[in-house]
Amino acid sequence: MFNACCVDDVVDDLCTYLDTSGAQRTSRLPEWEDFQELAEEYGVTS
Repeated sequence: MFNACCVDDVVDDLCTYLDTSGAQRTSRLPEWEDFQELAEEYGVTS
């Protein structure tokens, strides 16, 4: 089971990543260009 503080950290990291267009990311998140390509493959748009 996930620890609530760990989930909060992951969500905070993801929000920062999205807010900064990948300029600030942790090692568990992809490079911004890779993220954009994957989103496009899945039909995700902003």
